[in-house]
Amino acid sequence: GSTFTLSLPLAAAPPEATGDEANAANTEVGPLRILLVDDNRDSADSLAMLLELKGHEVRIAYEGEQAVQVAPRFVPHLAVIDIAMPRMDGYETIAALRAVPELAHTLYAAMTGFGHASDRERTREAGFHAHLVKPVGLDLFDALLADVEARHSGRGPG
Repeated sequence: GSTFTLSLPLAAAPPEATGDEANAANTEVGPLRILLVDDNRDSADSLAMLLELKGHEVRIAYEGEQAVQVAPRFVPHLAVIDIAMPRMDGYETIAALRAVPELAHTLYAAMTGFGHASDRERTREAGFHAHLVKPVGLDLFDALLADVEARHSGRGPG
């Protein structure tokens, strides 16, 4: 058995901003309920951990059928759905979720390895609000979360 110790220096707190400076600097997204639907367990689990570290409440469904069972009870602000899943793909999954009345305000993001214009058009036509091409950069994902938070708080495009 090995023991590893990691010591990290504690960063000094940034000086507090006031007035307009505080409003401009406050870009942190409030806690969201996020449903991740992906048959790749490692990918889903890793993304869930990252989102939970950012303060969001996350549920994972490893297949479309499971998402349809979980979502009405969880009522996510955002559902991130992998397109290429066996049995029930992302298009079938979003169609089933969009038919659930409790999810009328849920926003949907497709997460896929396909990024051609025709792929983006197909996800838009299926009702996805965003099309994320794997691997998704953190900056892009943070921008999506900020957009979702703004839409749900009534401050953003709708």
